[in-house]
Amino acid sequence: MFTNRIFHEDKDIVEMGQKAWNRQGGDQNIEVFLIVKKLRHLLRSGGVPHKEVSWEKAAQHA
Repeated sequence: MFTNRIFHEDKDIVEMGQKAWNRQGGDQNIEVFLIVKKLRHLLRSGGVPHKEVSWEKAAQHA
């Protein structure tokens, strides 16, 4: 039950983040945590972009 609640909260957070991205046209968050910065860099450099987002547009909001 505890684990299910954590996964549900994580899912909610991810969905809210995606809605914010869609409304704002990109990521407006100024990240301060080093591990999150490194994860973002890893995803930008090796991730597969969503088909509706071009590399140029994604780079503008990085």
